[in-house]
Amino acid sequence: MPDCEWAWPNAADAPSHGDDGHHEKYSISYMVVVDGGFGHLGLAELAKNENGGAMRFDKQPEVHVATFGFFTSFIWEMLQMPFFDVGSATSWESTLGSTRATFGDAGILVLAYTVVSILNRDRHWMHRPTTGMIGTYLLSGLGVTVIIEEIATSVPRQWSWGWRYSELMPLVPGTNIGLVPILMWIVIPLITLWFVRRQPRP
Repeated sequence: MPDCEWAWPNAADAPSHGDDGHHEKYSISYMVVVDGGFGHLGLAELAKNENGGAMRFDKQPEVHVATFGFFTSFIWEMLQMPFFDVGSATSWESTLGSTRATFGDAGILVLAYTVVSILNRDRHWMHRPTTGMIGTYLLSGLGVTVIIEEIATSVPRQWSWGWRYSELMPLVPGTNIGLVPILMWIVIPLITLWFVRRQPRP
């Protein structure tokens, strides 16, 4: 298992690699970090790649989910604007609002993906998904969305957070929740997963 060493500000202060005692004293084993830190949570294996080695940030599935999820969600957020009452907001203000919402969408996508990863103890489950995994992934995102929509459309208008639907927004039968946001959390997670599955494994 490879060691992860501290970076020393001054080269003169760094211990000599020829001195085994100093080398052992000032190095941190990757195994200690992973098994010690994540082990207490029962997630040690989730912090390793499929070959048991150290993770690379840019190759992690959660990063891919956040990246592709952000761009696909932004497109949807912009296209669904006519279904929301933006009041006197300018086009620029509406775009900024959509951008802020997109960051939240990306966060929910990562959360939903992580739920499945924890339940199945496999961070790369998107390469061999089952119906149950995809169902849990979708339901996790939908559950968060329903709660947010219910709260956001009920807060007083004078609050700086929340929104209202326009007359164009169809509602989910028997609720006051818009159908378009619900459809989003079926379509966008699946498109995001499609892109993520096509990324090379670490």
